[in-house]
Amino acid sequence: MHTQPDADAPLLVERHTHHVIATLNRPHRRNAIDQATIDALHILCAELEEAPKTLVLAGADGVFAAGADIAELRERRAPDALRGINTNAFVRLSELPMPVIAAVDGYALGGGAELAYAADIRIATPTLAIGNPETGLGIIAAAGASWRLKEIVGDARAIELLLTGRTVRAEEALRIGLVSAIHDSGDLLAAAEAIAARIARNDPAATIATKSVFRAPRDHHRRRPRGTGRALREPGEVPADDRFPGAERPMTASSPPGPARVGVLGGGRMGTGIAHAFLLAGSRVSVVERDADSADTAAARVRESLDASILRGTAGEPIDAYLARFDTGTDMALLARCDLVVEAVPEDIALKTEALTRVEAQLGPDAVLASNTSSISIDELAAVLERPSRFVGMHFFNPVPASTLVEIVRGAATAPRSSSRCAGGCRRSARRPSWWRMLPASRRRGSGSRSASRRSACSRRASPRPKTSTPP
Repeated sequence: MHTQPDADAPLLVERHTHHVIATLNRPHRRNAIDQATIDALHILCAELEEAPKTLVLAGADGVFAAGADIAELRERRAPDALRGINTNAFVRLSELPMPVIAAVDGYALGGGAELAYAADIRIATPTLAIGNPETGLGIIAAAGASWRLKEIVGDARAIELLLTGRTVRAEEALRIGLVSAIHDSGDLLAAAEAIAARIARNDPAATIATKSVFRAPRDHHRRRPRGTGRALREPGEVPADDRFPGAERPMTASSPPGPARVGVLGGGRMGTGIAHAFLLAGSRVSVVERDADSADTAAARVRESLDASILRGTAGEPIDAYLARFDTGTDMALLARCDLVVEAVPEDIALKTEALTRVEAQLGPDAVLASNTSSISIDELAAVLERPSRFVGMHFFNPVPASTLVEIVRGAATAPRSSSRCAGGCRRSARRPSWWRMLPASRRRGSGSRSASRRSACSRRASPRPKTSTPP
C-alpha cells in the first residue's frame, strides 16, 4: 500500500506497507516547526500508536528543520510554555512502539535538533549542521535536548554542546555518535527506507520489546522484570508518597476490592489492551465505541489478543470463558453497572471531556471513573465532572499486554477510596500501581525549567521506570 500525501500540508505523509515517511513541508521557512506541524505530528502519532509501523522523518528541500517557528514563539506566554507544546509531541514521537528514523539533511537546529534527538536512529548528509543555539537567544533547549542529548553522546559532550550552543557538522556528528551514518543527499531517503525494510523483516513484537528494554536504565533490568516503557509525568505531578517517589501502597483489610465489572470507553489499541488485561484477571468487561463498525473491530482485537495469550500459555481459561464475560456496543448504558470505567479515547481534551461527562451520567454513585490520558491534566478533566472525587488518572503503558506498571494519578479532588479502588484493579489484573498526585497550581514551577513541559517535567520523578516483561 502506498498513499500520496497532500502537497500543501505542513507534514507530508507517505504510507507504505511496513513504514511511513513524514516530511516536514515548510521550505519557505526552512521547515520551522509551527503549531500546524505539531498538530500533524500528533495526528500521525495517534495513527502509529493504533497501527505500529516504523516512521521515517525527513525535511523538504535539503533542510531537516531550522528550529521552532520564532514568530509563533514570540506570541506564546507562560501558560503555553507550561503546556509543553513541542515537548509533548517529541516525547510522544519517541515513545511510538516501532522505531523512528530521522533522515537529517542540512540544518537541524534548536527544535529541529530536538526532533531529531527524539528518533531512535539518525542518519545524515555531508551538509549536516545540528545543534542547540538556545542559550545564545536567552532561552533553554526545553523540548528534549536538555536531557535527551546526554543519552546520545554522554554527559560531558552534551553539556559542552548545550552551554556553548555550537553547531556540529557531519564528520564530528558521526564521530561522537550523534548520527550513525552519512549518505549523499540523493541517497539519504533510500538509506532510511533500507533501514526500515530491514527492521520489517524482524518480528514486530520483538522489535517493540527491544526498543522498550533499550530505553530502560541499566539498574532497572532484573531477572524477573515487571513492566515496560518510561514513567514520564505531567506538569505539577509528584509522587504520592514524598518519602519514596512512586511508592507502591500496601493493600490492607479495609482496602476496596478490585472491580468485578469494568467498562472501557474507546476500543483502540489501548482500550482493547486494557480490556484484555481485566478479562485475564476475571472481571466482566464492556467496551463502548462510537459506531458499530468500530465496536466490531474492538471485539476482533480483544479476541485476537486473548488467542495469543492462550497460545503462549499465559491465559488460564478457554476462549469461550473469556468471551462469555465480554461485550461491546455503542450504548453508554452498557457501562451503567460497572464498578470501574476507564476512558481510553484519543488524546484530545474536547473529545475526552465530552466522553467523560456522558459516561458519568450513566454511573452509579460508588463507581470510579478513570482516564488513561498520558498528556492532559487530571484536574483539568475533573473540572467538567459532577463527582470529581470519583475521578482518577489510570495510565497504562503501550503495549498494554507487555506492561505490568500502571500510573495512578490523584487529582486535587480525588477521594482516597477512588484511587485505592483503581489500585485494587491494578493488582487484580497483575499490574503494579505507581502513585502520583497533582500539585496545587501555586506550587508548580515556572516555564523556565524542565518542569514546564507536560511529560518530562515534575518536581520529582517516579523512582521505578517501568521494566519489561513477557506479555501475558
